[in-house]
Amino acid sequence: MKQKEVTELIGTGYIGMAIIRRVSAGRHVILFDHSEEKALKAAKQSENARV
Repeated sequence: MKQKEVTELIGTGYIGMAIIRRVSAGRHVILFDHSEEKALKAAKQSENARV
């Protein structure tokens, strides 16, 4: 089984999302936030940002 690298982000604020975009190229990203709504919004934005 091939293993993938994973990056976790706790808190989906603007700075964290900017950093995660830089360091997570080619990795799976796991987003955590106190607000489920914010986490889902950040995940959707990240999905739309793929090239």
